[in-house]
Amino acid sequence: LAVRGETFGVAVAEAMAAGAVPVVSQLDSFTDFVHPGKNGIVFDQTAPDAAGRLADALAGLIADPTLRVRLAASAQVSTRSYDFPCLAERLLEDFSTLLPPADRQT
Repeated sequence: LAVRGETFGVAVAEAMAAGAVPVVSQLDSFTDFVHPGKNGIVFDQTAPDAAGRLADALAGLIADPTLRVRLAASAQVSTRSYDFPCLAERLLEDFSTLLPPADRQT
C-alpha cells in the first residue's frame, strides 16, 4: 500500500520471471510492465478501501486457478523482453539512432 515505488520494479519482474502472478499497486514503476488482466493484477492503493482491494485481488487468484495459471504464464513470457540479450539489442538499436545515417550499420 506504499505511495512510492522503485524506479523499476526489479523484485516484481524477478517474481514474474519465476512464474508468480504480480499483484501490484497502481504505481508507474509497476504499471509500465504489469498490465491488468493480461500478465497481472493492479489495484488502486490510494482508494479508501485499498487493503480490501488487495485482499480481493489475492482471493480472486486463489479462487480461480485457471486465471492464476494464465496470468503467471503471461507474466513469465513478458519478462523475457528484459533478459540481457533482448535488452542489449534494444539498447544498440536505440544508440544507433544517435549516429548519422552514413555511419549506421544495417
